[in-house]
Amino acid sequence: MNSCVPTSHPLAKPAVALTAAKKKRKGGRINGDGLPQLLTSEEFIKVVEEHEAAAEEKEHEKEARAELRAKHEKELADWEEHEKGRKDRNVALAEDYREVVETWQAEQLEAKAAKQKLKDWDKANLKPKKTDFMEKQQPKPTLCRHASEDEEGRMCGRTWMRTMVAMFELLFIDFPHGPRAADAV
Repeated sequence: MNSCVPTSHPLAKPAVALTAAKKKRKGGRINGDGLPQLLTSEEFIKVVEEHEAAAEEKEHEKEARAELRAKHEKELADWEEHEKGRKDRNVALAEDYREVVETWQAEQLEAKAAKQKLKDWDKANLKPKKTDFMEKQQPKPTLCRHASEDEEGRMCGRTWMRTMVAMFELLFIDFPHGPRAADAV
């Protein structure tokens, strides 16, 4: 290395470190090292083409994110509308639940007055559960920041999980006591 070139000068650094620094930088400058370039050289033309391709890809990614965001906002609005309806329906269902529980309590008092064992009566006449009357909340839609499938066709984590849950539910709808119960029958 030439002793008249200061160590802080870009020429004093190895070429590998310079290329890594250029890749790391996010600026829009192509010729950011301050050194003169031959604008018609093949290397410079290649750098310009790579820069234009990277800028184009960033623009496509930005558009894709905007589309995902718009789709998510629509899904979120639909979910909120469904959630309001669910809450209203649950208010009516809660009233039905209270009536059923009052009926159950009255029957329990009658059994107690008839000197029946309450333990046996409770086993035969289970108390209604509030969860059986209420409509369950649907999962809130989340913004998946990447495509649902990667380059190799694999699903992203959230999409994969939803698919697996749906398949599991289908399995138990078809076979109420599990998949092995159908084999035993």
